Amino acid sequence: MKKYLKFIIPAVIILGLVLTGMYLILNKNKKQGGFLLTIKNLGEEESEAVKDGKKLSNNNCEGEEKPKITNLPMKYEDFKFIIPYGLTAGGHVTPIDHQYFSPMVFNSPRDKYPVYAMADSKIVDIGERETKKGTEYRLVFSVSCKLFYYYDLVTSLTPDL
Repeated sequence: MKKYLKFIIPAVIILGLVLTGMYLILNKNKKQGGFLLTIKNLGEEESEAVKDGKKLSNNNCEGEEKPKITNLPMKYEDFKFIIPYGLTAGGHVTPIDHQYFSPMVFNSPRDKYPVYAMADSKIVDIGERETKKGTEYRLVFSVSCKLFYYYDLVTSLTPDL
């Protein structure tokens, strides 16, 4: 009997390892759950995009979602046209790497038009600079660690900011 146990115990252990391996191989393509995915997820590192997002937001961003932007930054009736990404214009970095919402009255007084957030987001940076016309602000919004947008040339901020 002892002679058979010497072979049976290692055989059972090997068989258990083989069956476990087969189970993991057969279930590796499952989208959710499963032992293999649990172990894989424990060792995953953040993507470069998330690392960059955290750096840009001073570690003040959350999640990796990239939802659709649902709101215009200005009321539709307050802007005349949009200068799109990619336009080539003299005296400017070309192609343009941002877009402009041009107000209905281009040389309007400061603070004539209200500006709105384009999505449920968090302001992660406010930059300030002095111009000939007065103080202007640049606001960086984080929707998640993978989606940011910013406003520049903002002429005033609400008191709670």
